[in-house]
Amino acid sequence: MKKNLLIVAAVVLTVTLGAVVATSYATFSPRSEPTEEVRAEKGSFKVTVAAGGTVEPENKISIISPIGGRIDELPFEEGSRVKRGQVIGWMSSTDRAALMDSAQVQGGDQLKDLAQVYKPTPILSPTEGEIISRKVVVGQTVNQQTVLFELSDRLIVTADVDETDLGKIWVGQTAFVTVESYRTLIVKTKVMRIARQSEVKNSINTYEVLLVPEELPKEFRAGLTATVQFLISENPSAVLLPTWVAEGRDNFAKKMTVLKPDGESEERVVKFGLSDGEDVEVKEGLKPGDVVVVKSQKVLAEKRPKAAFGVGGAGGGEGKK
Repeated sequence: MKKNLLIVAAVVLTVTLGAVVATSYATFSPRSEPTEEVRAEKGSFKVTVAAGGTVEPENKISIISPIGGRIDELPFEEGSRVKRGQVIGWMSSTDRAALMDSAQVQGGDQLKDLAQVYKPTPILSPTEGEIISRKVVVGQTVNQQTVLFELSDRLIVTADVDETDLGKIWVGQTAFVTVESYRTLIVKTKVMRIARQSEVKNSINTYEVLLVPEELPKEFRAGLTATVQFLISENPSAVLLPTWVAEGRDNFAKKMTVLKPDGESEERVVKFGLSDGEDVEVKEGLKPGDVVVVKSQKVLAEKRPKAAFGVGGAGGGEGKK
């Protein structure tokens, strides 16, 4: 009887150990993850950083009335280009205006005689530039604090760049500007200057960047709201893979399995560049048409970071076409 109990116990122990081993193997044995084949393609590639901006005069000059009196003549409209020392208006002093009014009432040749003796005062442009604002009209009475004109040497674009994107901006960089009023107008500009001191705007620490248009369009007006796309990288004939293949990284290298024409595979070191959020540029290791074997997009989606991939939170770009 005792011998039978020992046999039963041994059988139970053996079955239990077998179950434990089987469970452990099922739990810890490596499972092959699903893969898929992705083909490298050739396409146009562009990465940019976006910022808001404004069309403004680089230097704005306010022309003040040289004397107190009355405006007689304003031959130039807003938008006119004027030269340094050019007469942009005529005015009478307070005394001349009173004498001319009196002579006009009296009639005869007195008005003509007074006009020959008491000459009007010229209003001169202090520099070459464009009249962007005319503040007075003919017949208006002014004093020596009255602003008559505002003059701009040239129009530029100022952009407010988030401090997190400042490292992607450099002097001489190309940027493309659009304005709200003319959505089809795209103006090519160059970065002229980057501010040394930051400013807090809408609770965001920003740096002012000045951009000069290569050719100033006639549609530009001071005060227009602009959108600036700073060009970070551009390649019209790039080798591209979907962004998810890079697993949320850029500017790195990794070994990848590449299928050969004969159906065999080989390991290659593939160097990646930047991503535009949709595609990532392949710098070395692949050519258009090469097929790589990677973990399936579903598996990578579970592992890769949830944050958007790209250059800068406001960045963007163009993928293959």
